Amino acid sequence: IRFLGVIINKSLTWEDHKKHIYNKVSKTTGLLRKCKNFMDIKGRIKMYKTFVQPYFNYAIEVWGHTVTAASDILNKLQSKALRIIFDCLRSGDAWRHNNECIETITSLYEKTTLRQCYKQHMGLLPKTVAENTMP
Repeated sequence: IRFLGVIINKSLTWEDHKKHIYNKVSKTTGLLRKCKNFMDIKGRIKMYKTFVQPYFNYAIEVWGHTVTAASDILNKLQSKALRIIFDCLRSGDAWRHNNECIETITSLYEKTTLRQCYKQHMGLLPKTVAENTMP
């Protein structure tokens, strides 16, 4: 079932949605790879934040809790993108060169959830959202 750009399968898991994100981002990592020879690191980071990160951000409040292990397909794909951006052979090296310019998927999820909780606490959410989604 596809609803508002989020895919839910019959087992009510997010695996199909994560595969959809994986397929979309994989195409963009190919574009990153082609551009790495004539773009500097800052340009590649901007390209990542423009073309890749929005796929990770969209509805992350709903599915983000499922990305827990380093072996998750989306974590592996994000590490691959970082290896391309920073021209590294190993993911660990790419994350060290990152200097927190690019956040992990888990970090994006946590920040989005905290932002949502803050808005609820401060009364900044629309009434229908506040009543139906937050305790």
